Amino acid sequence: MASELAQVIADIPELARVLVRLTFLAYHAAASRVLAGQPAYDTSFEAAGGFGLFYYPPTFVPLLLPFGLLDPAAATWAWIGMSVVALLAGIALLPVASRVRWTILLLAGLSWPVMYAFKLGQVGPLLFLLFAVGWRGIASDA
Repeated sequence: MASELAQVIADIPELARVLVRLTFLAYHAAASRVLAGQPAYDTSFEAAGGFGLFYYPPTFVPLLLPFGLLDPAAATWAWIGMSVVALLAGIALLPVASRVRWTILLLAGLSWPVMYAFKLGQVGPLLFLLFAVGWRGIASDA
Protein backbone atom coordinates (compact mmCIF):
# COMPACT_ATOMS: atom_id res chain seq x y z
CA MET A 1 0.00 0.00 0.00
CA ALA A 2 2.77 2.46 0.90
CA SER A 3 4.63 1.71 -2.33
CA GLU A 4 1.47 2.28 -4.36
CA LEU A 5 0.91 5.62 -2.64
CA ALA A 6 4.54 6.57 -3.27
CA GLN A 7 4.09 5.72 -6.96
CA VAL A 8 0.95 7.85 -7.22
CA ILE A 9 2.79 10.78 -5.61
CA ALA A 10 5.75 10.26 -7.95
CA ASP A 11 3.40 10.31 -10.95
CA ILE A 12 1.73 13.63 -10.02
CA PRO A 13 3.99 15.82 -12.21
CA GLU A 14 3.36 13.60 -15.23
CA LEU A 15 -0.38 13.54 -14.51
CA ALA A 16 -0.44 17.34 -14.37
CA ARG A 17 1.50 17.54 -17.63
CA VAL A 18 -0.95 15.23 -19.38
CA LEU A 19 -4.21 16.31 -17.79
CA VAL A 20 -4.00 20.09 -17.78
CA ARG A 21 -3.25 20.36 -21.45
CA LEU A 22 -6.23 21.54 -23.37
CA THR A 23 -7.40 24.89 -22.10
CA PHE A 24 -4.53 26.17 -19.97
CA LEU A 25 -1.89 25.55 -22.60
CA ALA A 26 -3.90 27.74 -24.97
CA TYR A 27 -3.65 30.49 -22.35
CA HIS A 28 0.08 29.84 -21.92
CA ALA A 29 0.70 29.91 -25.67
CA ALA A 30 -1.21 33.21 -26.02
CA ALA A 31 0.75 34.80 -23.17
CA SER A 32 4.04 33.56 -24.62
CA ARG A 33 3.14 35.02 -28.02
CA VAL A 34 2.27 38.40 -26.52
CA LEU A 35 5.50 38.46 -24.52
CA ALA A 36 7.36 37.72 -27.77
CA GLY A 37 5.70 40.73 -29.42
CA GLN A 38 3.21 38.69 -31.46
CA PRO A 39 -0.61 38.71 -31.44
CA ALA A 40 -2.34 36.68 -28.72
CA TYR A 41 -4.34 34.84 -31.36
CA ASP A 42 -2.69 32.15 -33.47
CA THR A 43 -3.47 33.26 -37.01
CA SER A 44 -2.10 30.13 -38.68
CA PHE A 45 -5.36 28.20 -38.13
CA GLU A 46 -7.90 28.30 -40.92
CA ALA A 47 -10.86 26.82 -39.01
CA ALA A 48 -12.09 27.14 -35.44
CA GLY A 49 -12.87 24.18 -33.23
CA GLY A 50 -9.46 22.69 -32.52
CA PHE A 51 -8.01 22.26 -29.08
CA GLY A 52 -5.31 24.61 -27.93
CA LEU A 53 -6.67 27.72 -29.62
CA PHE A 54 -7.06 30.94 -27.65
CA TYR A 55 -10.66 32.14 -28.02
CA TYR A 56 -10.81 34.57 -25.11
CA PRO A 57 -11.17 38.36 -25.27
CA PRO A 58 -7.99 40.44 -25.27
CA THR A 59 -8.89 41.82 -21.83
CA PHE A 60 -8.06 38.37 -20.39
CA VAL A 61 -4.46 38.45 -21.67
CA PRO A 62 -2.95 40.67 -18.91
CA LEU A 63 -3.94 38.08 -16.30
CA LEU A 64 -2.10 35.43 -18.30
CA LEU A 65 1.17 37.30 -18.91
CA PRO A 66 2.91 36.16 -15.69
CA PHE A 67 2.26 32.55 -16.70
CA GLY A 68 3.90 33.16 -20.07
CA LEU A 69 7.16 33.93 -18.27
CA LEU A 70 7.27 30.37 -16.87
CA ASP A 71 7.97 27.14 -18.69
CA PRO A 72 4.76 25.18 -19.43
CA ALA A 73 5.16 22.71 -16.53
CA ALA A 74 5.78 25.40 -13.91
CA ALA A 75 3.02 27.57 -15.38
CA THR A 76 0.62 24.62 -15.20
CA TRP A 77 1.36 24.12 -11.50
CA ALA A 78 1.02 27.85 -10.85
CA TRP A 79 -2.33 27.90 -12.69
CA ILE A 80 -3.61 24.90 -10.73
CA GLY A 81 -2.52 26.58 -7.49
CA MET A 82 -4.21 29.84 -8.44
CA SER A 83 -7.38 27.96 -9.38
CA VAL A 84 -7.51 26.15 -6.03
CA VAL A 85 -6.89 29.41 -4.15
CA ALA A 86 -9.59 31.15 -6.22
CA LEU A 87 -12.12 28.43 -5.41
CA LEU A 88 -11.30 28.47 -1.68
CA ALA A 89 -11.29 32.28 -1.52
CA GLY A 90 -14.59 32.40 -3.37
CA ILE A 91 -16.17 29.96 -0.92
CA ALA A 92 -14.77 31.95 2.04
CA LEU A 93 -16.20 35.21 0.63
CA LEU A 94 -19.73 33.93 0.07
CA PRO A 95 -22.18 35.85 2.29
CA VAL A 96 -23.70 32.67 3.73
CA ALA A 97 -23.55 30.78 7.01
CA SER A 98 -20.40 28.85 7.84
CA ARG A 99 -22.31 25.56 7.60
CA VAL A 100 -23.28 26.45 4.02
CA ARG A 101 -19.65 27.26 3.13
CA TRP A 102 -18.49 23.86 4.39
CA THR A 103 -21.26 22.17 2.40
CA ILE A 104 -20.22 24.05 -0.74
CA LEU A 105 -16.59 23.02 -0.19
CA LEU A 106 -17.63 19.38 0.20
CA LEU A 107 -19.83 19.52 -2.89
CA ALA A 108 -17.08 21.22 -4.90
CA GLY A 109 -14.68 18.44 -3.93
CA LEU A 110 -17.20 15.85 -5.11
CA SER A 111 -18.29 17.77 -8.20
CA TRP A 112 -17.25 16.43 -11.57
CA PRO A 113 -17.57 19.88 -13.28
CA VAL A 114 -15.27 21.49 -10.69
CA MET A 115 -12.68 18.73 -10.97
CA TYR A 116 -12.93 18.81 -14.77
CA ALA A 117 -12.34 22.57 -14.73
CA PHE A 118 -9.16 21.93 -12.72
CA LYS A 119 -8.18 19.09 -15.07
CA LEU A 120 -8.50 21.22 -18.19
CA GLY A 121 -7.16 24.37 -16.58
CA GLN A 122 -10.30 26.37 -17.28
CA VAL A 123 -11.27 29.76 -15.84
CA GLY A 124 -14.28 28.48 -13.87
CA PRO A 125 -12.67 28.89 -10.43
CA LEU A 126 -11.66 32.47 -11.28
CA LEU A 127 -15.17 33.27 -12.47
CA PHE A 128 -16.55 31.76 -9.26
CA LEU A 129 -14.27 34.04 -7.22
CA LEU A 130 -15.49 37.09 -9.17
CA PHE A 131 -19.09 36.00 -8.62
CA ALA A 132 -18.46 35.61 -4.86
CA VAL A 133 -16.82 39.06 -4.66
CA GLY A 134 -19.80 40.58 -6.46
CA TRP A 135 -22.32 38.79 -4.29
CA ARG A 136 -20.43 39.84 -1.15
CA GLY A 137 -20.49 43.46 -2.38
CA ILE A 138 -24.22 43.37 -3.08
CA ALA A 139 -24.93 41.74 0.29
CA SER A 140 -22.88 44.35 2.17
CA ASP A 141 -24.82 47.18 0.48
CA ALA A 142 -28.14 45.74 1.63
